[in-house]
Amino acid sequence: MISVLFLVTGLVLGWLSRPRAGEVLQGEQAADLCAALLLTLYGSLLLISPYWQHAETLLLLQGLSWYAALPLLALVGLARFAQSVSSLPSWDRVVWGRILLALCVVFELTRRANELDWILLTSLAVGGLSAVASAWAKRTPGLVASAVIWATLSYWPLSSWPAIQVELLAMAIATAVTFQRLALHWSDRLHTPQP
Repeated sequence: MISVLFLVTGLVLGWLSRPRAGEVLQGEQAADLCAALLLTLYGSLLLISPYWQHAETLLLLQGLSWYAALPLLALVGLARFAQSVSSLPSWDRVVWGRILLALCVVFELTRRANELDWILLTSLAVGGLSAVASAWAKRTPGLVASAVIWATLSYWPLSSWPAIQVELLAMAIATAVTFQRLALHWSDRLHTPQP
Protein backbone atom coordinates (compact mmCIF):
# COMPACT_ATOMS: atom_id res chain seq x y z
CA MET A 1 0.00 0.00 0.00
CA ILE A 2 2.78 2.45 0.85
CA SER A 3 4.43 1.74 -2.49
CA VAL A 4 1.32 2.81 -4.42
CA LEU A 5 0.80 5.84 -2.19
CA PHE A 6 4.39 7.03 -2.59
CA LEU A 7 4.26 6.38 -6.34
CA VAL A 8 1.04 8.39 -6.72
CA THR A 9 2.33 11.17 -4.45
CA GLY A 10 5.57 11.37 -6.42
CA LEU A 11 3.78 11.44 -9.77
CA VAL A 12 1.29 14.11 -8.68
CA LEU A 13 3.97 16.31 -7.13
CA GLY A 14 6.24 15.78 -10.12
CA TRP A 15 3.45 16.87 -12.46
CA LEU A 16 2.65 19.95 -10.38
CA SER A 17 6.30 21.00 -10.06
CA ARG A 18 7.42 20.17 -13.59
CA PRO A 19 9.37 22.85 -15.46
CA ARG A 20 7.19 24.71 -17.93
CA ALA A 21 8.38 26.11 -21.27
CA GLY A 22 9.89 29.55 -20.97
CA GLU A 23 9.74 29.54 -17.17
CA VAL A 24 12.68 29.51 -14.78
CA LEU A 25 12.56 26.67 -12.27
CA GLN A 26 12.05 28.27 -8.83
CA GLY A 27 13.79 26.91 -5.74
CA GLU A 28 10.63 25.58 -4.07
CA GLN A 29 9.58 24.02 -7.35
CA ALA A 30 12.96 22.29 -7.65
CA ALA A 31 12.72 21.01 -4.07
CA ASP A 32 9.25 19.60 -4.78
CA LEU A 33 10.54 17.99 -7.96
CA CYS A 34 13.50 16.42 -6.13
CA ALA A 35 11.23 14.99 -3.42
CA ALA A 36 8.80 13.78 -6.08
CA LEU A 37 11.57 11.93 -7.91
CA LEU A 38 12.69 10.23 -4.69
CA LEU A 39 9.14 9.19 -3.79
CA THR A 40 8.40 7.95 -7.32
CA LEU A 41 11.60 5.94 -7.49
CA TYR A 42 11.07 4.37 -4.08
CA GLY A 43 7.39 3.62 -4.74
CA SER A 44 8.05 2.03 -8.12
CA LEU A 45 10.99 -0.06 -6.93
CA LEU A 46 9.01 -1.18 -3.89
CA LEU A 47 6.23 -2.35 -6.19
CA ILE A 48 8.61 -4.56 -8.16
CA SER A 49 10.67 -5.63 -5.14
CA PRO A 50 9.45 -9.26 -5.25
CA TYR A 51 11.08 -9.54 -8.68
CA TRP A 52 14.03 -7.21 -8.10
CA GLN A 53 16.16 -8.37 -5.19
CA HIS A 54 18.26 -5.38 -4.09
CA ALA A 55 17.43 -4.87 -0.43
CA GLU A 56 20.25 -2.38 0.15
CA THR A 57 18.97 -0.08 -2.59
CA LEU A 58 15.43 -0.24 -1.23
CA LEU A 59 16.65 0.52 2.29
CA LEU A 60 18.63 3.53 1.04
CA LEU A 61 15.66 4.82 -0.96
CA GLN A 62 13.34 4.24 1.98
CA GLY A 63 15.57 6.39 4.19
CA LEU A 64 15.77 9.12 1.55
CA SER A 65 12.02 9.06 0.91
CA TRP A 66 10.80 8.92 4.49
CA TYR A 67 13.43 11.01 6.23
CA ALA A 68 14.57 13.47 3.53
CA ALA A 69 11.83 13.83 0.88
CA LEU A 70 8.85 14.04 3.26
CA PRO A 71 10.54 16.60 5.59
CA LEU A 72 11.63 18.56 2.51
CA LEU A 73 8.02 18.72 1.31
CA ALA A 74 6.87 19.92 4.74
CA LEU A 75 9.55 22.64 4.76
CA VAL A 76 8.61 23.76 1.25
CA GLY A 77 5.00 24.14 2.42
CA LEU A 78 6.12 26.28 5.34
CA ALA A 79 8.38 28.40 3.10
CA ARG A 80 5.56 28.98 0.63
CA PHE A 81 3.28 30.10 3.42
CA ALA A 82 5.92 32.49 4.76
CA GLN A 83 6.42 33.91 1.27
CA SER A 84 2.67 34.39 0.78
CA VAL A 85 2.18 36.45 3.94
CA SER A 86 5.38 38.48 3.80
CA SER A 87 7.70 39.92 1.21
CA LEU A 88 10.21 37.08 1.47
CA PRO A 89 11.78 36.19 -1.87
CA SER A 90 11.73 32.68 -3.27
CA TRP A 91 14.77 30.74 -2.16
CA ASP A 92 17.28 29.68 -4.77
CA ARG A 93 17.69 26.04 -5.83
CA VAL A 94 21.13 26.01 -4.21
CA VAL A 95 19.58 26.87 -0.84
CA TRP A 96 17.09 24.02 -1.16
CA GLY A 97 19.93 21.68 -2.13
CA ARG A 98 21.73 22.63 1.06
CA ILE A 99 18.55 22.10 3.05
CA LEU A 100 18.29 18.61 1.54
CA LEU A 101 21.89 17.91 2.56
CA ALA A 102 21.14 19.16 6.08
CA LEU A 103 18.14 16.82 6.23
CA CYS A 104 20.41 13.93 5.23
CA VAL A 105 22.78 14.84 8.09
CA VAL A 106 19.85 15.04 10.54
CA PHE A 107 18.72 11.63 9.28
CA GLU A 108 22.13 10.09 9.96
CA LEU A 109 22.41 11.64 13.41
CA THR A 110 18.91 10.55 14.46
CA ARG A 111 19.50 7.09 12.98
CA ARG A 112 22.59 6.68 15.12
CA ALA A 113 20.66 7.89 18.17
CA ASN A 114 17.77 5.52 17.30
CA GLU A 115 15.31 8.44 17.23
CA LEU A 116 14.12 8.41 13.59
CA ASP A 117 10.46 8.75 14.61
CA TRP A 118 11.10 12.35 15.60
CA ILE A 119 11.91 13.37 12.04
CA LEU A 120 8.50 12.23 10.86
CA LEU A 121 6.74 13.69 13.90
CA THR A 122 8.42 17.04 13.29
CA SER A 123 7.55 16.85 9.58
CA LEU A 124 3.94 16.13 10.46
CA ALA A 125 3.86 19.13 12.81
CA VAL A 126 5.57 21.49 10.34
CA GLY A 127 3.37 20.38 7.45
CA GLY A 128 0.22 20.63 9.53
CA LEU A 129 1.22 24.08 10.77
CA SER A 130 1.83 25.30 7.22
CA ALA A 131 -1.48 23.84 6.01
CA VAL A 132 -3.50 25.44 8.81
CA ALA A 133 -1.67 28.76 8.45
CA SER A 134 -2.16 28.79 4.65
CA ALA A 135 -5.85 28.01 5.07
CA TRP A 136 -6.18 30.79 7.62
CA ALA A 137 -4.30 33.32 5.47
CA LYS A 138 -5.97 32.61 2.11
CA ARG A 139 -9.33 31.23 3.26
CA THR A 140 -10.02 29.28 0.09
CA PRO A 141 -12.17 26.14 0.33
CA GLY A 142 -9.43 23.89 -1.05
CA LEU A 143 -6.85 25.04 1.47
CA VAL A 144 -9.33 24.78 4.34
CA ALA A 145 -10.10 21.22 3.22
CA SER A 146 -6.38 20.50 3.03
CA ALA A 147 -5.93 21.75 6.62
CA VAL A 148 -8.76 19.47 7.76
CA ILE A 149 -7.11 16.56 5.95
CA TRP A 150 -3.77 17.34 7.67
CA ALA A 151 -5.50 17.41 11.07
CA THR A 152 -7.38 14.19 10.39
CA LEU A 153 -4.36 12.35 9.06
CA SER A 154 -2.24 13.62 11.95
CA TYR A 155 -4.60 11.99 14.42
CA TRP A 156 -4.51 8.65 12.59
CA PRO A 157 -0.87 7.62 13.31
CA LEU A 158 -0.68 9.49 16.62
CA SER A 159 -3.73 7.73 18.07
CA SER A 160 -1.52 4.84 19.18
CA TRP A 161 0.95 7.05 21.11
CA PRO A 162 3.60 6.18 22.42
CA ALA A 163 3.89 3.14 20.13
CA ILE A 164 3.92 5.15 16.90
CA GLN A 165 3.67 3.20 13.68
CA VAL A 166 6.24 4.86 11.44
CA GLU A 167 4.73 3.52 8.23
CA LEU A 168 1.37 5.11 9.06
CA LEU A 169 3.11 8.36 9.87
CA ALA A 170 4.92 8.40 6.50
CA MET A 171 1.69 7.55 4.68
CA ALA A 172 -0.19 10.34 6.48
CA ILE A 173 2.44 12.93 5.54
CA ALA A 174 2.54 11.82 1.89
CA THR A 175 -1.24 11.91 1.57
CA ALA A 176 -1.63 15.26 3.31
CA VAL A 177 1.15 16.89 1.25
CA THR A 178 -0.49 15.67 -1.96
CA PHE A 179 -3.85 17.16 -1.01
CA GLN A 180 -2.23 20.41 0.14
CA ARG A 181 -0.25 20.86 -3.09
CA LEU A 182 -3.31 20.07 -5.22
CA ALA A 183 -5.42 22.56 -3.24
CA LEU A 184 -2.73 25.22 -3.55
CA HIS A 185 -2.35 24.55 -7.27
CA TRP A 186 -6.07 24.86 -7.96
CA SER A 187 -6.41 27.86 -5.66
CA ASP A 188 -3.65 29.66 -7.56
CA ARG A 189 -5.10 28.71 -10.95
CA LEU A 190 -8.57 29.93 -10.01
CA HIS A 191 -7.26 33.26 -8.73
CA THR A 192 -4.81 33.93 -11.58
CA PRO A 193 -6.31 35.95 -14.42
CA GLN A 194 -6.10 34.09 -17.72
CA PRO A 195 -5.05 36.07 -20.84
